[in-house]
Amino acid sequence: MSRQSLKNSIIIAAAVIATSCTMREYDVGDGTYSYYTADMVTFTVGKDSAASSGIMDNDKTIQLTKKINLRSLINNNDATQGKYVRTMFHYNKQNPDEQQSDTVKADPIGVERILLPKIVLADTLKEKPKTDPLTLNSSWMSANGKFLNIQFSVKTSTTDEQTPQTIGLVCDSITRRNINNEERSIVHLRMTHDQKDIPQYYSVKGFLCISREYLQTLCGGINPTLQLTINTYDGDKTITAF
Repeated sequence: MSRQSLKNSIIIAAAVIATSCTMREYDVGDGTYSYYTADMVTFTVGKDSAASSGIMDNDKTIQLTKKINLRSLINNNDATQGKYVRTMFHYNKQNPDEQQSDTVKADPIGVERILLPKIVLADTLKEKPKTDPLTLNSSWMSANGKFLNIQFSVKTSTTDEQTPQTIGLVCDSITRRNINNEERSIVHLRMTHDQKDIPQYYSVKGFLCISREYLQTLCGGINPTLQLTINTYDGDKTITAF
């Protein structure tokens, strides 16, 4: 994935702090960035590729003060293309004191696509997929239990604009197991990565999500348990989720 390709997965947060000589030791914090925040938000894609609201990972509704255009974030390689888009959404809170509300009012600042790759079955591939090492920064379940979120980093350079690195998911196998008197599907996934011989000068962060609903569909409706293997610079790491 090139530096240009990964710009939709990079988190950039800026804070502007102004100081002045006064008799007070502090001032009120109602500045431009006082209520700035970023959250993972799922937006449904409308006919006009725009959205005026979305669902946060805690199942709260985020209501926008103005529509945002999602056209540039729609990707045919996403697992749920045409249904919804997973994003890292940057915004200013309009109701910061309404902690108990089911709706968060937001003034949009920026929106970035989170990778949601389609899962490819290993036995359908003509060649073994590459699993070049990358850095696993963190992984966590969304508060509503619908997504496994992963933050990773790849090493890149300023010369890779024409040969983007690729990130994907391959299913090695699906097995069945009875867990606590419940039949479950164990989905063995591997995160793929093709470095494309790009020089590794510096690291760039990205985000990837795996949908529980998508896994369940892959398993014919049976509740899934995920075992995801990622090749890192420290060797294979396995994440168990759902």
